[in-house]
Amino acid sequence: MKERKSTLITLLVLVGTLLLVGFIVYYIQQRAVLSERDTESSQTLVASEETPYTDLSGDTFTFDEFRGKVRVVNTWASWCPFCVAELKDFEVLAAEYAQKEVAVIAVNRKETKEKAQAFLNTVGSFEHVHFAIDLTDAFYKSVGGFSMPETVFYDAKGNIFLHKRGFMDLEEMRLHTEAALAASDN
Repeated sequence: MKERKSTLITLLVLVGTLLLVGFIVYYIQQRAVLSERDTESSQTLVASEETPYTDLSGDTFTFDEFRGKVRVVNTWASWCPFCVAELKDFEVLAAEYAQKEVAVIAVNRKETKEKAQAFLNTVGSFEHVHFAIDLTDAFYKSVGGFSMPETVFYDAKGNIFLHKRGFMDLEEMRLHTEAALAASDN
């Protein structure tokens, strides 16, 4: 009976150890995947043929003009109910930080410029947010998007500072923007 109990304990310890090692290996691999994904998404800020963005007028849109600034890049679509409130708050944020080397960019996911503009006309006036149309969903895919809306905060060097999935209110936007500005100063 003692041998059986000892064997069972040994077996449980072995299984527990294997599970722990498996979890550690999985965790390390996931960190490596996220690190690679961050590098890829930073590259979407560089103009290339693989990022065929346009603005609401249909002209080519690139992130080049925002180099050296903190960039707050939000993904949105007309079918996203949370995007309405967020877009209004991003306009307020963009106006508040217009003189502080911050660019707020809203990237529409896979909708035509006409559909995006028609939706924006029902939401309000946007003077400070920069809009990009991404018919291929390249940006969203590059950041591993899986929820809506999603926002990526970049420091002034183009490094991802924070990737926020889901809705944010204006106070949270300000908090993350301030942190990205502070990180850019370092």
